[in-house]
Amino acid sequence: MRRLFAATVAPLVAHDAQYGGELVRTVREWLACAGSLETAAGALRTQPHTVAYRIERIRGLTALDPHDAAGRERLSLGLRAHRVLAPRLPR
Repeated sequence: MRRLFAATVAPLVAHDAQYGGELVRTVREWLACAGSLETAAGALRTQPHTVAYRIERIRGLTALDPHDAAGRERLSLGLRAHRVLAPRLPR
């Protein structure tokens, strides 16, 4: 599970911790909204172009394409691993 986390969303968690970002929350909402920028933007209370920018940033940090089914699946599994491991991760 740690390897899955490290290979998927760990860079997002580190980025959010360092810069006070919302990449993890953005990818979680975007996936929950079936990739709809408008719906995710509403849930995140931001603009669709902000969500689009963050999705591209997520792609750059993880090397996973959220627009691709395999990329979405890996990100989703990584988020699940993060939810399980978060209490045990070093701060």
